[in-house]
Amino acid sequence: EDWLPDQAVRVPAATLHGTWTPGTIYVRVGTAGTGTNTIIFSTSTTLTGARTTRATVALGTAREASAAITWTPADGEYMWVQVTAVGATAPQKGIAQIDIEETIY
Repeated sequence: EDWLPDQAVRVPAATLHGTWTPGTIYVRVGTAGTGTNTIIFSTSTTLTGARTTRATVALGTAREASAAITWTPADGEYMWVQVTAVGATAPQKGIAQIDIEETIY
């Protein structure tokens, strides 16, 4: 299940921003799930193309967790945050924060 709509968030053209350096993805939920609950941050060069996992957050039964992002942003890439593994009960009311440092151009 995507936490962002299929429209996703898209990296703008490089001429519209400075250099992006991804840092960490933080996941927080209102109600913790049970069992194995995994959240991933992924990207694709097209909206409907294959996605590449850039960070995996092992949330488990916790309400908060984080993971480092391994990714060099490119113009026009789409970004998603999605639940990929759900235990007996899925976490509820989840949000994801993605830290990206921008060097001014």
